[in-house]
Amino acid sequence: PIPGTETLTKIFGFKFTKVNAQGEAVKGAKFTLSVAKDQNGVLPNSDKYPLEVTSGANGVVKFDGLKAGSYTVTETAVADGYQDFKASFTVAIDENGKVTFAGTDSWGLAPKDSAADYKVTNVKSVFELPKTGAAGIALFVVIAALLGGAAATVYAKSRRASRALR
Repeated sequence: PIPGTETLTKIFGFKFTKVNAQGEAVKGAKFTLSVAKDQNGVLPNSDKYPLEVTSGANGVVKFDGLKAGSYTVTETAVADGYQDFKASFTVAIDENGKVTFAGTDSWGLAPKDSAADYKVTNVKSVFELPKTGAAGIALFVVIAALLGGAAATVYAKSRRASRALR
């Protein structure tokens, strides 16, 4: 390089915690970090990515040595004993190192908003999934249908009983 033209590249990192539905740390979940597409939908060339990290005993997943930019984090393997619902979300790092977590997976296991203590959840059964969006509405529809069916059955039996008594 020409003297006086060196470029200072700032290096950053971020971390999040893998937890179960009760908020306890989960060890052994694997995540990959890849560079997100740019505004033109093109993936930057890099032989450094994807990076893979496994959550430790404290559930922490940490990625270091990153430039400012947008990244996609994808869970590639869930910890032993957990359902195979894999989270995926985006992480943006600005030029000052501020980290923003965004986007949510379809299961609601990765929060959609940024938080200082970002947590990604694993569940052992479908019943531990967050009851939000379509999944939450579907649950209420099923319960309402069951209650409606029970009410119709009770009504029909009471009409038969009242006719039989006449």
